Amino acid sequence: MLAFQMKKIFSAIANRSGILSCKMKKYTRSSSLILTYHRVVEPAETDQLLEPGMYVTPKTFESHILYLKNYFEISSLKESILQNKLDLKSTTPPRCVLTFDDGWCDFYTNVLPLLKKYQVQATVFLPTDFIGSENWFWTDRLAHLISNGGEAIPFDAIGRDIPNTLCRQLCRLRGSPHARLDKAIRILKSCSNETIEKAISDLSAELGIGKDLHGRAFLSWEEVEELSRSGFVQFGSHTASHQILPTLDDETVRHELDSSKNELISRRAVDPDFIPFCYPNGNMDERIVAMVREAGYGAAVTIMPGWNPHDADPFSLKRVGIHQDMTSNTAMFGCRIAGWI
Repeated sequence: MLAFQMKKIFSAIANRSGILSCKMKKYTRSSSLILTYHRVVEPAETDQLLEPGMYVTPKTFESHILYLKNYFEISSLKESILQNKLDLKSTTPPRCVLTFDDGWCDFYTNVLPLLKKYQVQATVFLPTDFIGSENWFWTDRLAHLISNGGEAIPFDAIGRDIPNTLCRQLCRLRGSPHARLDKAIRILKSCSNETIEKAISDLSAELGIGKDLHGRAFLSWEEVEELSRSGFVQFGSHTASHQILPTLDDETVRHELDSSKNELISRRAVDPDFIPFCYPNGNMDERIVAMVREAGYGAAVTIMPGWNPHDADPFSLKRVGIHQDMTSNTAMFGCRIAGWI
């Protein structure tokens, strides 16, 4: 909490002194900016156990758009890549790209109206197996178990007699529900998909709580079509099933890449001549980058923080992660994208 307050004070001073504005103008003369968003949810929805760093509110997102329009032309990823290739830094305004990972339902309800209001564009990366389904990410199913199980059973107490070692480790995590969720996700992200599913199933059984969530978390294909027709939204691939690619063999990676790309093309959700890609969880290595190129994608974004110079590798593009706690006012938002907090 103290560290957060210090960052808030620093941001206010940097903004009022004019130092932040000077820094932004210096950056925009030589680099382009890509921002990472996930969800845009109303304040009442933040009472849920959301994965840390996964959301901003509509009011906050609107303030971000207004701030960015002072320095950038907010464009699609395709337009930003084209500008970089042509090296138009001296003849056109610098570009900022708003990217949204996963294609959550709240993009349709809370983001599209603001894109239309301010006439700006966004790029959304879709995990195609989840679109139009009632499936949820394992992180959300885990949050459901921790949130509900924590109210009835002390996790650290029940963990002693659980046969599954990984499940036992999750049960022994201490702290608030948000802290336990954050720790659990960090542990499981290094595991295979099969191991994760087994741990969640065993945890569900131990707690006596159903592991499945009901309702739809992600966009429908009808909504994707409408968003595409709006002219304010472009789509890209986030693989088919959102698995962490370096943990998979070559055949499975190719299936993830080709299946997603072909689905997007068949749904007419993308321009076949330029389909952007987003590495799930940002995990990539030389093998994965090469396979994404070979699969015919036009560019790929990571979660490596920073701005992109005009000669940046289009398959290792950096992004600045945006979330509510660090960007709830414009001073903090500016310092966040400047790389100061």
